[in-house]
Amino acid sequence: MAYNPEKHHRRSIRLQGYDYSQAGMYFVTICCNNKTCLFEKIVDDEIILNDTGHIAYNEWVKTSEIRDNVTLDTFVIMPNHIHGIIILETNGRGVSHTPKNITKLDDTVTDNNVGVCNTPLQSTSKNIGV
Repeated sequence: MAYNPEKHHRRSIRLQGYDYSQAGMYFVTICCNNKTCLFEKIVDDEIILNDTGHIAYNEWVKTSEIRDNVTLDTFVIMPNHIHGIIILETNGRGVSHTPKNITKLDDTVTDNNVGVCNTPLQSTSKNIGV
C-alpha cells in the first residue's frame, strides 16, 4: 500500500524537552524521500537488496567506524526505510564546521571557502541526527 497522507496520520513520539544528544540507546527510522521504495526488491518471495540498498547497508555499518561515540545494534533495511538501534556512548554534540576549521586544498583555492574541513563530521545540533 502506498503512503497516503490523507489516510496515514503520523505523530511524533519524541519526548518534549528531551536532549537526544545524550548517551543512551535510540531506536531510529530513516525514510526515503517521498516514501519511494529505493532499497530492495522482492524476487520469489525473498527480499533482495539492490545497488542502492547495498549503499544504504554499507553507510549504516560505516556509522560506527567514523563516529567514536556510536555503537550500532540490530537494524533492518526495508524497501523505503531503515530501522535501527544506535547507542550513543557519550554526549553526541560535536564541533561545528566554521571557516576557522577549513583547510584550503592548495594555493589555487581563493576566497570561495572551498577546502577540506579538518574536524570530525559532527554537529552542534541537539538531536540524534548527529
